[in-house]
Amino acid sequence: MSNLDLWKKVEKTDTKYTKPATVNGRTFTSIIPTYQQMKATDVFGPRGQGWGTVPGSETFEYKEIGTTTLLIYKAVLFYVYNGERGEIPMGATETLCYITKGGKGYLKIDDEADKKVRTSAVSKALSELGFNADVFMGLFDDHDYKNIRHMESQIEHSENKQKEIDIKLTECQSWLDREISAIASLTNANVVTTVTNSTDNRLMQKLSILNVSDDAKSELQKKLYTVAQETIDKLNNK
Repeated sequence: MSNLDLWKKVEKTDTKYTKPATVNGRTFTSIIPTYQQMKATDVFGPRGQGWGTVPGSETFEYKEIGTTTLLIYKAVLFYVYNGERGEIPMGATETLCYITKGGKGYLKIDDEADKKVRTSAVSKALSELGFNADVFMGLFDDHDYKNIRHMESQIEHSENKQKEIDIKLTECQSWLDREISAIASLTNANVVTTVTNSTDNRLMQKLSILNVSDDAKSELQKKLYTVAQETIDKLNNK
């Protein structure tokens, strides 16, 4: 058994359960917390039995910074995997209340801070075990990766998976034709090589998801690299 068995089992995120979020002007992908807890339940068992918060481990601390009060939460997460119990510390901080800016500032209180701080702590702790690692590692910032995960999710949720795979294969072939056409129009041989290699990498990822045979993969690769080489030869002979 590899030390990464659990990580690899839970690292990929279903795009159906993600949404964009903005904090301090930065936009990123966030995970719907209930989905993350559902995945933990699927792997470990019901919350409170296979995983959860160690009873009596929760502490709440209130810290005032100027006119802002922070709620600091600490606890211990337990989980049972392959018959063995593990524990990791978890914690999070939320703004409980603050004075709003402006001439008529008033005290704004977050009456859901307790729930938010617990949810945030659990999410961070599960991420340390590998849950939704692709989001936390920033892979969802890569447009190509996000599209590939979306393809996987669509196939997974389809009632007729083979029909969905056939549709995606047709879309993949059309995508490849567009990429090949773009490569043929490039005017720098080095750029042709770079773009072709990148396209090949994305192509192999798509075809692997679609369970395409090795022979079919080779044919599509040959089509890509034939045009790339023809383009390079034409540029070098100018």
